Amino acid sequence: MTFKRRFRLFLHQWHRRLGLTAAFFVVVLSLSGLLLNHSAGLKLGHLYPQSSIWLWPYSSVRSVQDTVGFNLPHGWVYESSSESSEAVWINEQRIPECSPPLSSVAYDNRESWLLCGHSILILSMEPSPDSRHEAARVQIAEVIERSLLPYEINALGFTKHGVAIQVRPLQGTALSEKSETWKQFDLALMDATEALNSEDVSTIPLQALPSSLNRNHHITWERVLLDLHSGRWFGTYGVWIMDIAAIILLLLAGSGIWMWSSRKRRH
Repeated sequence: MTFKRRFRLFLHQWHRRLGLTAAFFVVVLSLSGLLLNHSAGLKLGHLYPQSSIWLWPYSSVRSVQDTVGFNLPHGWVYESSSESSEAVWINEQRIPECSPPLSSVAYDNRESWLLCGHSILILSMEPSPDSRHEAARVQIAEVIERSLLPYEINALGFTKHGVAIQVRPLQGTALSEKSETWKQFDLALMDATEALNSEDVSTIPLQALPSSLNRNHHITWERVLLDLHSGRWFGTYGVWIMDIAAIILLLLAGSGIWMWSSRKRRH
């Protein structure tokens, strides 16, 4: 048997083996590429997978705010982030008037107080016209702009007399306090009143969200498909695996062309 014939037999054997090895990557690349070509029409940039199977490579990407929240009588209040924006939610209802970060909450007289990035929101429950078919929704009772207050608010709490705020004087003000302190807040006066002992103030702690609300709002299907297509989805060595798969495809193309052309010349 001549060297050329032995080499052709060797290529034929490895051509089949490499083809079987590359089949999985061809399927992944083809399907992900087809879906990405129609990403806008399928709205993949606005859809979020929830299965842990798809999300396991992104466990370090999701922030703590996506998994914890405050449990209020009106429901769970939490902050979630996506690739394009951040938002505050109460149960499944988004609260666009509350700009992140959501740092503290309180509850008093059937109203929920949220300490947002630029304001304090006071929420009340709006009864549904038909409570048998539609759940009650939360409505905004009042908005207090933090920039209009003569002090910086660090946290919200509550006492038997109502909502309390932990304040720190702004620079350049005439307030005598030099450190953080709790004060009772009078909504009618829109101002803090007497100072309080911290032992008399109760706060609502952050807790782990229930599984029904602990949803992915950050990783889109478009990103998952892009990472699958490039190999990043498979971890640290995924890109190298895809590089090897690309080399295998080049070898398949080269060996296939050589075997076809040599067979043609022989006949």
